[in-house]
Amino acid sequence: MAKGVWQHDESTVLLNYLAISAIVTFVAFNFTENANGLHRLYRDRLRQAFRLGGSEDQADIALDALGAMAPYLLINGTLNVRRARDAGQTAEPPKRSVLVRAIRWVGAKVAAAIRLRAWWGGPDIILPGHHRPIAPPPAVQVHSLPEADPSKRGRNAEFFLFSKHFVGSTSTGYASSTAMAKAEGQLDLAAAAAISGAAISSSMGRTSLGLLGPTLALLNLRLGFWLPNPSGIALGKRPSRRSWEDILRLYLLAEATGQLRSDSSRVYITDGGHIDNIGLYQLLKRRCKLIIVVDAEADAGVNFGAFTDVQRFARIDLGVRISLDWRPVRDAALARDANRTKIVPPESDLHLRHFAVGKILYENDPVEGILVYVKASVTGDEPDYVLDYERRYPLFPHESTSDQFFSEEQMEAYRALGFHAMRVALRERPHTAEINAEDSAQASLVALLKMRLGNQGQEIR
Repeated sequence: MAKGVWQHDESTVLLNYLAISAIVTFVAFNFTENANGLHRLYRDRLRQAFRLGGSEDQADIALDALGAMAPYLLINGTLNVRRARDAGQTAEPPKRSVLVRAIRWVGAKVAAAIRLRAWWGGPDIILPGHHRPIAPPPAVQVHSLPEADPSKRGRNAEFFLFSKHFVGSTSTGYASSTAMAKAEGQLDLAAAAAISGAAISSSMGRTSLGLLGPTLALLNLRLGFWLPNPSGIALGKRPSRRSWEDILRLYLLAEATGQLRSDSSRVYITDGGHIDNIGLYQLLKRRCKLIIVVDAEADAGVNFGAFTDVQRFARIDLGVRISLDWRPVRDAALARDANRTKIVPPESDLHLRHFAVGKILYENDPVEGILVYVKASVTGDEPDYVLDYERRYPLFPHESTSDQFFSEEQMEAYRALGFHAMRVALRERPHTAEINAEDSAQASLVALLKMRLGNQGQEIR
């Protein structure tokens, strides 16, 4: 009103704002959490580079469709949550007050009247008993220390697993991969691989972003992925009712402020490197006796940070110790960085420093495991085009993956380096009088590894 007269221009603007607000709200509620993030761009890049299905001549590859003859595929992710408030408690839920029961009754009637019965979960954000963690499958049960809130342990995250049969973590429980794919139609092998490498996020596990986290969340700068909570899937049974947390997407606010918990209706999964950058922890958890790790993280200082981190996690959580001397690998890599023009004789022991072999000591297990640890490093005996790429790009082989537009040359340089390093690690070497004690011990362990592999191991030369 202006001088007692209603101004029609102002009313038109008001109605336009209300109409636009209604449209935006309606559209927003019909978008999923993963609809407008960067995950799809990253997934499609990996799908094309590594032929993970979804191309013109190949269908999407589901997790439960992975072949049984190949090695059991474990894809490592990071669950960015705190523990549930009632984690570990087995007591009955507290009784509701008369007022709360009355509000629930009225809300249920209103929901039924407007045909939203399937959405009604009551005024509680979390339905009591609705998100009880499922017991982990026998294949992943281990004897470990009691779990505490990751935020109190300085981790701010938990290990999360994608495999042929199960998807989940210790705190959320495990759902079958088939049921999880039905609940989240975008989850396939390419999506799991992209989640495992989703390095940009507002919640990044042990890498705290502080006040920058809410800003990244509001801008939706995420490569991670939202999944239904495995405990809510209940091994194939989708929940019949949804809570206010689902209706109002309150978990998005919790994730932006670092308060997302393991009993949330949806959980946020990011790069496995936010807690274990080489994927070794899940193999140690299964007490594997033969493990080959290829460490290709960007480690320009050759500090082996990812390897030392997982050693600490395994010792604390699983009681597992690793005996492996990686210092010769570091010394060879640093010597190469100091003078890349120096020609190293082909017979030099420096060319054997792409890898190290050690032992895994499992608690209460007399049989020691064998760990072959291969590091992305250059010693000077690689193919010519690999050395030429190193000459023109000094950061090789520790270039950041922030550049998602890999050229053909770049991809081939890394592939050839990995092939060369693995061939050096597994080939036979003659035992001569000049060989030092360290190389002799490693050669013995490699020979033992091949013996345990049987006929297939003996074919490796």
